[in-house]
Amino acid sequence: MQPVPAPAAGEVTVATQNLKRLFDDVDDGIGKVVPTAEYHQRLGQLARQVDEVLRRPAVLAVQEVEHEKALADLAGALRARTGISWRPVAPEGQDSGGIDVGFLVRADWQVLAIEPLLARQKLDRHPLFDRPPLRLLLRSPQGREIEVINVHLKSLYGSDRDERAARRIARKRQQQAEALAAWLRAALVAKPPRRMLVLGDFNATPEVLGGVDVLGILQQAGLHSLLERLPEEERYTFVYRCRPEALDHVLSSPALLPAVARLAVSRGNAGARLRRDMPPDSALASSDHDGLVVYLRP
Repeated sequence: MQPVPAPAAGEVTVATQNLKRLFDDVDDGIGKVVPTAEYHQRLGQLARQVDEVLRRPAVLAVQEVEHEKALADLAGALRARTGISWRPVAPEGQDSGGIDVGFLVRADWQVLAIEPLLARQKLDRHPLFDRPPLRLLLRSPQGREIEVINVHLKSLYGSDRDERAARRIARKRQQQAEALAAWLRAALVAKPPRRMLVLGDFNATPEVLGGVDVLGILQQAGLHSLLERLPEEERYTFVYRCRPEALDHVLSSPALLPAVARLAVSRGNAGARLRRDMPPDSALASSDHDGLVVYLRP
């Protein structure tokens, strides 16, 4: 395991972590039903990941959670472990597989607004975003406002099936990136001093992937990628067929850049393999993505 560095005095942290399909043990017609013992073991692993590896971020954007109840269960496991309370926020999305995006927000931060973005946009009469980007407007204990937008964009899964599938997936990825970029561009024009982070699982790399330059389109809206603040050899969050890839990202608005102290990446998930002697609540391989943490000056 490689935890991120502890925040310096006065710094606050905002993180992103894919939870690798966190489904609960209740048969409510949504997603997979997990045996109770297995579910509680996963909660323990993820609580340790947030606590020890991500160093208790003030705001944690998560992807691949079943619903707000599962996120509340994770918040409960964290509270039992750390004595700190986080508020779960996870409005129900539109994903046919039952996974949503959400946030854990530390109790000393105030949630001023919760807004799913672009949920009504369509592509061929179906939702353009199965997991609509989720925007929170927050106020820190120091009284500074910040917007955080959590994204989990369309992956390339299935694009190797045939050429028709590849074209359909590329079209959806292109239109998602363009729709989100248009919203971001309009938001930044309407309020240039906007302090904003866009982060999450973009299912896109700095290189063009699947014929679509997702990150390039989003950066053209006026955002800056923070991944370049990592050493080149550390710029990955996922391992696919032994090849490291940067699928998770943090983008900053120009107004927030002066407050960004650094970006860090955890290790222990991407490409990790379980050992038979590993403690059952170890954070090792608690997900298949490594987490990213951005450190903000007050």
